[in-house]
Amino acid sequence: MALNRAQFEALFAGLDWCKVRAREARRPAAAE
Repeated sequence: MALNRAQFEALFAGLDWCKVRAREARRPAAAE
């Protein structure tokens, strides 16, 4: 699958955003 630069950056940014959201969701409130 060939991606141009814009598509690759959008995909990478999306994956990174998902990882950040998952990490935030997993963090217990007691750790605050």
